[in-house]
Amino acid sequence: MSKIYINTELGTEKRCTRCGDYYPLDTDFFYKNGVWRGKIQWTSHCKACFTETYRGDK
Repeated sequence: MSKIYINTELGTEKRCTRCGDYYPLDTDFFYKNGVWRGKIQWTSHCKACFTETYRGDK
């Protein structure tokens, strides 16, 4: 099983649950999904997969 978060020379990266690729954990690659217990929550899909899945863009 792959890790959801990894630390690289670029900082913390998160794995997209749809495409499986790792991207830097910031608003360039993931949407914020609110705050829970003082921590920022992020969507599980990267922005590209989120757009393709939920908005039907191709």
